[in-house]
Amino acid sequence: MDYTERSWRGRRGVGGKAYRLRPSGDGQELCLKPYGVNVLLAGTSHGGKTTLATGVVERLLDHRYQLCILDPEGDYSNLEQTVCLGDPDQKPTSEEVASLLSKPEQSAVVNLLAVRMEDRPAFFDQLLPRIQQMRSTVGHPHWLIVDEAHHLIPALLNSTPIVLPQEVTGLMMITMKPKHLAAAVLKRLDVIIAIGESPEKTLQEFADIVGTGLPPFDAHPLQQGEGVFWAPRENAPPIRFHSFLTRTERQRHIRKYAAGVIQSEHSFYFTGREHKLCLRAQNLLLFLQIGDGVDEETWLYHLHRGDYANWFRSIIRDNGLANAAASIASRPGLTAQEGRALIRAAIEQSYSPSA
Repeated sequence: MDYTERSWRGRRGVGGKAYRLRPSGDGQELCLKPYGVNVLLAGTSHGGKTTLATGVVERLLDHRYQLCILDPEGDYSNLEQTVCLGDPDQKPTSEEVASLLSKPEQSAVVNLLAVRMEDRPAFFDQLLPRIQQMRSTVGHPHWLIVDEAHHLIPALLNSTPIVLPQEVTGLMMITMKPKHLAAAVLKRLDVIIAIGESPEKTLQEFADIVGTGLPPFDAHPLQQGEGVFWAPRENAPPIRFHSFLTRTERQRHIRKYAAGVIQSEHSFYFTGREHKLCLRAQNLLLFLQIGDGVDEETWLYHLHRGDYANWFRSIIRDNGLANAAASIASRPGLTAQEGRALIRAAIEQSYSPSA
């Protein structure tokens, strides 16, 4: 199973990847197979687990895979292309979930906020056999995604093979630490993704529980949007990656940087070579407006110094835009008018209202 392949063929005849990941160094695009695997997403609180899981979910939904998402904390209630069952006051039932999932075009988010913590394992223990029965008879739902899996997975500790059959696939579990889950469950995993602080500790904890060795890898602290992908059955070392923005993130990113207010210390300042100016651009819209108004020498000064590319990369956090600005700056004989037009086109391509 090669996780660096460019595409996969889905069981429903839909080509495409479940989710794309960019290796942090030079390398081929990394892809998560859209079916037939079990995945653990683990890491510290506020490390980005929900964001990364949402990206996987969006990609699967776009390719018409049917999902059942168990949501103990209400993080997925507003997810596009899904129907939410349950809310903070109303408990969902396994019958409601099964009825909704009988429609193959419909995916379900099962909000468990109204289910008491001590009752959640029992709810999962009732629901899982129904999902497995549906899979065996009609072939869907394709994925069961269990957020905060430590709330639900203890019901599996003493389960029989009928409840959790050895051949179960299409399971993604999300938790803080691998040790919170049963070893028998962890041994069925094909992929573990570690994010947040100390990913090496997360992977080592998993390796110790399942009794395998952890190959050496780059264990430097992760930057925002980074994680570590390990397929232990593939006899290959873990790989650091950058995840692509989810649609939700992208929309929020566009709103913030296109027309929002960036803090003064992170704004762009047109100063010119002799620092006679101090014109603050607190977002990309103002950057374009002010850039159109400054004199040509000032504009070209910042372009050729790499100031635009550096701001796009470090503050706007858009490597594609930064690379475009660097490429524009390297063009011989470029005039300020030509450069302004090219930079504007690069920004508007990604940050226009329809982007």
